[in-house]
Amino acid sequence: MDQHIQEILNSFDFAKVQRVMLLLNWRWFNTERGVPSEHELRHAALDLLTAASAFEPGHYVGTGGFYASMRQSSKGPYLELEFTLEHSDSEWVALGLVEGK
Repeated sequence: MDQHIQEILNSFDFAKVQRVMLLLNWRWFNTERGVPSEHELRHAALDLLTAASAFEPGHYVGTGGFYASMRQSSKGPYLELEFTLEHSDSEWVALGLVEGK
């Protein structure tokens, strides 16, 4: 999975993520300046991808807007990294854990 992680780290646009975070003043409590640097974003992504690589396909980890997941294709497992501003799904309803409105 090391090659998968390196490919993602080399192709992901961390500068774009940082620009959005600066625009929104999106702060992380564990950074010196509040809004993380590109280096801090890359380091967080590396940690999440490393953790996700130990999972079975279909599982994910996330923090600070990042989500890293292990996926499955017809050719085998692969990793995915995304940065999300907004997300919604109905999984809780489908699982019967929340009543529909």
